[in-house]
Amino acid sequence: MKYLMQLIYFSGVRRMIRIIDNTLSCLDSYHASPHDLYQLLESLLKLPTTYIEMSASVYEKLISLKTLPPNRKYLLHVVSAMQADRHPGLAGYIMPAESFGKMGNAVYEINFKNMDNFVFDEKCVQGLRIVGFAERMAKEIEQEIIDILASKEKFEFCPKNDYFCATALAFEWCRLGGQKIVASFSGIGNQAGLEELLMALHLENLYELKGDLSCCTEIKHCLERIVGQNIAPNKAVIGEAIFAVEAGIHVDGIVKNPSIYEPYPPEFVGNKRQIVMGQYSGRNAVLAKMKELQIPENGVDLIKLVELLQHKSLVLQKNLTDAEFANLVRLVK
Repeated sequence: MKYLMQLIYFSGVRRMIRIIDNTLSCLDSYHASPHDLYQLLESLLKLPTTYIEMSASVYEKLISLKTLPPNRKYLLHVVSAMQADRHPGLAGYIMPAESFGKMGNAVYEINFKNMDNFVFDEKCVQGLRIVGFAERMAKEIEQEIIDILASKEKFEFCPKNDYFCATALAFEWCRLGGQKIVASFSGIGNQAGLEELLMALHLENLYELKGDLSCCTEIKHCLERIVGQNIAPNKAVIGEAIFAVEAGIHVDGIVKNPSIYEPYPPEFVGNKRQIVMGQYSGRNAVLAKMKELQIPENGVDLIKLVELLQHKSLVLQKNLTDAEFANLVRLVK
């Protein structure tokens, strides 16, 4: 069984993976307006996911504005069967394990720690969602996942990010044959990062992107507005600074052949490459920046410019803005 799973993985065969985006299930603690939530939903719908999951509170806000966009499967995260009954007609419902068996078209959440004490009856439910699993990072994860997938139960996986490894766990689940995975954009709600998982599956040729990842930047801006906090500039896939290069040798290499340093072009996720001027910038970086800013080289003392640039960046303890760099160029003409 283990050998077969590895054979499928290394052959690069794309398998059927259903990705559940539950970003909208993680926003109840924020005071988001129906308009902002609807804008976020419309952006999330552009991603290559299978289901959009939302909390009952978010769902009620959305439908108070207008009906949900068609042609997508929506899941509702509820706390009881009674709450689900108030909102019929959705593709499925996610419920706590304590309500097990009360609805046939529901998926029940259960923490991995409690799985051994849980009696599964597949006639009663649509499936089970494993929540947690982060503490297993020091264990034989691969074998544990294989054993879970080899059982008859209909499992989906929602790893938590308690030890900063949720995305890695989500990828392993998919790599080893798991067919349903739950993630949220930017990992909100202490979960696997949806955009990171999509990118990893794409780069490993395990999942066909039938959607548009260039919307990641607009989703990021929507989410930042709702939560009132900016996403870290060095955040994988969506950080605004991850395509920033400073050292001259790196700039020269990227100008000549971007694939040497970048696994995918920044435009693929709606970002753009930035050449930043700092204390490690050299002649090649300066020339590339001047070309970007359409500053002619004629009459510019490049040696003096590099010296001034490195000194000022060291004194200021930061990279220079485009305006600051342009002022330095004028000083050495």
